[in-house]
Amino acid sequence: MYFTASEWRIAGSYGETVTVGTPNIQIQVGGSRLSLPLENTRTKKAVTITGGGAGISAGVSGLDTPLTDWINGSISTKDMPSDGIGIIYRKDNAENRRHKAEDFKGALTVISGGVNIAAVSGEVCVAMWQQYPLEHCISEGWDACDVIQSISNTQLMLNPATVPLGVVQATHAIGLFSGVSAVTDILGAGASVFTYYMV
Repeated sequence: MYFTASEWRIAGSYGETVTVGTPNIQIQVGGSRLSLPLENTRTKKAVTITGGGAGISAGVSGLDTPLTDWINGSISTKDMPSDGIGIIYRKDNAENRRHKAEDFKGALTVISGGVNIAAVSGEVCVAMWQQYPLEHCISEGWDACDVIQSISNTQLMLNPATVPLGVVQATHAIGLFSGVSAVTDILGAGASVFTYYMV
């Protein structure tokens, strides 16, 4: 499975996330809203895709306060530093045509990791665009999305994150980006996986 460079790059990110879970050694679930500006490097066309999603995070908190023992949040705005890392890559066996802005709408999984210092978080994120949204899996049956195969045949496909094989097989484009956000956790580190539906 090979990916080749597209004409698009991630040009930033901003949004909000709220999670609920255990303190100190944090296992949390929550919801998120993400806006992802994209830029075509050939035409200089710029678009922003936005979507809501849900996911799970895990980490360690070095200094919890009563307010953030069970509930945590993060917010980043357009003015906070963020940018893409390199270009978006597309799967070789995707249709033999240029990607359009519409190709980046739909299912998007974001895997991120970073550290929090003085209530400011710096993260590096992997964005994986999937061929089908979650509702397709529900309506057509989970076997249509290779979920059964994925559960029984999970592999290390994207170091350091363990990604089900079916998710990787469904991925038609992938990109990297970094960003800074204000967080309620004063000191800590962690990683998260959130799936969005982008419009």
